Amino acid sequence: MVTEKTYQTMSGWTMLFVSIAGAVLALILLVVGATLQSPVLIIFALLLAIAVVISSIGLFTQQPNLARVMLLFGEYRGTVRDTGFFWANPFVIRKPISLRLRNLEGSLLKVNDKQGNPIEIAAVVVWRIEDSARATFQRRRLHDVRPRAKRVGSAPPGQLLRLRSRRGA
Repeated sequence: MVTEKTYQTMSGWTMLFVSIAGAVLALILLVVGATLQSPVLIIFALLLAIAVVISSIGLFTQQPNLARVMLLFGEYRGTVRDTGFFWANPFVIRKPISLRLRNLEGSLLKVNDKQGNPIEIAAVVVWRIEDSARATFQRRRLHDVRPRAKRVGSAPPGQLLRLRSRRGA
């Protein structure tokens, strides 16, 4: 069973500064290499520019009530829950998971008690994801969870119901 662990990220502002400095350095090396007609400087400038582009892919922003599950080559590495501007390994896949409250409203059901008095029953279920790793890897579909009703005992149909999940018995 996968449990949530914190993924360590770097400040996005630091890496943005490093990326911009690397891009400026690559441009300067490219101009100097072209001026001096030095293929070594031109190749180094192009390699530095490629490294800057790849490292800038790791920049991302994190909004409130959102978690990002980090996967490196298909293996779970951790979760980022903090808000802000971050940098992570550019080869990490970042799957967003919403942590906001969700509501599931059941329809109004009219039944009668033993004396024949009408009773109206409705349910509102409020839930939130607490473990984003489990929510990502151990679920079918987050929005496709529908409870099923099962008659319990020898009561007439529609009078005594027990809700169960699709996986449950």
